[in-house]
Amino acid sequence: MPKKIWNVVVADEPHEIKVKSSSWTGVGEVFVDGRVVDAWGPSFTGGGARSFKVGSKDAILQSTALSYALYVNGQKIRPGAQRKTVIK
Repeated sequence: MPKKIWNVVVADEPHEIKVKSSSWTGVGEVFVDGRVVDAWGPSFTGGGARSFKVGSKDAILQSTALSYALYVNGQKIRPGAQRKTVIK
């Protein structure tokens, strides 16, 4: 299952957001700090737009058939396990 990881700091607390999805079926899950916060069934678009919380902030995962974009508190987060974005 392909995955994508983002690291953000919200209110001085680090969080890891991970999305795992099947390139064959489109089935996927979103994890925040290792806990599943959303999941979707078979889809050709990767689940569409998914809303959830990261700490106290609203987050949206936008997906297409080929990619994912994460927004936390309206700010686009760049992916990468070693990159941390601070959200104020």
